[in-house]
Amino acid sequence: MSFFSINLFENESKKGRVDIKVNQNNVLSHIILSNVSRETKYDIKFFMGQRGEVGIQKGYLITDNHGNFNNTIRFEKEKSEFNIDSFDKISLVLLTSKNCEDITGFRNEKYDYKKISENKTSIENEYKKNKDYDNIIDNFPEYSPFSDKINETKFVKIDEQTFKSLNFPFIKPNLKDYAISSLKINRFLILGKCNRGEKNLYILGIPDKYNDSQFISMANMGARKFCPTNSSKILQNGDFGFWFIFL
Repeated sequence: MSFFSINLFENESKKGRVDIKVNQNNVLSHIILSNVSRETKYDIKFFMGQRGEVGIQKGYLITDNHGNFNNTIRFEKEKSEFNIDSFDKISLVLLTSKNCEDITGFRNEKYDYKKISENKTSIENEYKKNKDYDNIIDNFPEYSPFSDKINETKFVKIDEQTFKSLNFPFIKPNLKDYAISSLKINRFLILGKCNRGEKNLYILGIPDKYNDSQFISMANMGARKFCPTNSSKILQNGDFGFWFIFL
């Protein structure tokens, strides 16, 4: 038997943990959450293997009317889609829910939450206004690619020339290369601004078709969220949407 714990975070704030026990017959995943969205179904994905290449085990949970969850999810060996031994090599736990912030937890140091978030600005500069971004968002035609409009967020399309003219100091070079590759295919990216009171959060979106196997590599580059254009259906491989980078 093996045992380990993974802390869970929402927007860098600790929200709980997963305690995982692995034996020859099953995996017991005891999940504890507190003060998250109330009476909400969260889809759970356990990304397994040193680089997530082994596969993904899926499940779900529903929080109570206080936004808490404290229960065990059992994965039987004969019902497990992947080798149960791979649970010893979990590299990421992702909880997603419609219209909610993602909840994530990283076990392997290589995919440590804080290290993956290094592309973000420091806390004191995170919501600082950017006149170059604002000039584009305020003057370009609004673009609404999502079936459910994201609250208080305006998006515009930008082309390759506009993308290259902007300064994105916190985006890693390999993610910039991925964005340019997407531009060659889709001809545009999206730039958004989310107003949270007097605070501003800027978002760069890379259009793409979703693939479970990409999530670890995209997270490692700094794109930790995929937002499908059709949020009314369960996200599946091949669905069109955008990888979000929070600037």
